[in-house]
Amino acid sequence: MNKKHFVLGIDGMPFDLFNEKLISNKMPKCKKIIEKANFKAIDSVMPPVSSVAWTSYATGKYPKEHGIYGFTEKDSRHSGLYIPTTVDRKAETIWNRLSRKGKKVVVLNVPFTYPPEAVNGIMVSCFLCPKIENATYPKAFYQNLAERGYIIDVEAPSSEEDKPRFIEDLFTAMKIRTELSIELMEHTKWDYFHLHIMETDRLFHFFWDSVTGEKEDEYSKEVDRFFEALDNHVDSLLRHLPPDTGFTILSDHGFCGIQHEVQLNTWLKKEAYFHPDKLYSLTPGRIYIHSEAKEKEILKQQLKEKLLKLEDSGHKVIQNVFFEEEIFQGMQEETGPNMVVHPFNGYDLKSNMRESNIFTDSLLTGMHTFENAMLISTLDITDISDISRVAEKIEEEICDDHF
Repeated sequence: MNKKHFVLGIDGMPFDLFNEKLISNKMPKCKKIIEKANFKAIDSVMPPVSSVAWTSYATGKYPKEHGIYGFTEKDSRHSGLYIPTTVDRKAETIWNRLSRKGKKVVVLNVPFTYPPEAVNGIMVSCFLCPKIENATYPKAFYQNLAERGYIIDVEAPSSEEDKPRFIEDLFTAMKIRTELSIELMEHTKWDYFHLHIMETDRLFHFFWDSVTGEKEDEYSKEVDRFFEALDNHVDSLLRHLPPDTGFTILSDHGFCGIQHEVQLNTWLKKEAYFHPDKLYSLTPGRIYIHSEAKEKEILKQQLKEKLLKLEDSGHKVIQNVFFEEEIFQGMQEETGPNMVVHPFNGYDLKSNMRESNIFTDSLLTGMHTFENAMLISTLDITDISDISRVAEKIEEEICDDHF
């Protein structure tokens, strides 16, 4: 039987935080929602970046197949670094397939949806979009956003004094997105509706210590108030769903605190491996080697051996180093990394070209983790282990077939 399905992305929400702290103390309405659905922890994809993970969700494929490996890339088609977009994606998404099958879709704010695509319905792009006039399909729909003061993305705080403004903007952006979604739920035809809450990721990056309670400060009450608002928004969205509509709520990665940033290009320089065109790193932990096959294999082995020995004040920094043939299962696209470095939690891998120190302090307090994303769904999710396996289940419910 064909059904409607509502998807809510809550970016970066860790399973443990949600399960052990938030639903018990700050989000009682979500606790009741979980009692009516299936709930589990899942993995992200490697590397655990929003653009990569949500593309894996949407396509049902891993990076090797969809061609997105991070927020920045470097290849022969471009001079220097460039930001990949939907034009660079090499696989269809669930909303592409559903549109082709005649199903109506609404896609709001999902990462890596810029530029917006022609779908059978409405698409509002994500934080990669530079201005609201270019954020929508159909084009004229942007006027709806402009009239309600829609915020594509909240501007990061530029200083400690700017943090109160940042928090209020998080509330405003989340409220406007929820109100827009409810209006569209009630007044447009849809079979698949996907709303994305990016504000959690932004909060976690800048206020992780306040979120976990490790630090009691002037922002702790505001963080609590944020989760109360999120609880109310989730409850309101689900209450406005048509009868017998399935729903899925999920995150794309987990979160943890940051001990240090690790500047991989600086490390490569100190080890005499770095070359701006032939051997370099891109965030997070992607290493590219442009050399002959035999030399490349030697370099990969050398780098892995040395990286696994890297320490910070006696603590191991790198948990594992994956080669392209291990993690991407076969032939690499031109833009794909040859190695992906996976750190222990607390070490945030960066690629600053100008930093002189390997270990640096971060302006952020929280970072992504590969493990500990969450999944809540009315679907049977027993066999789902990572984010790339979710959309297939949803599409089967909507279309009563397989893709």
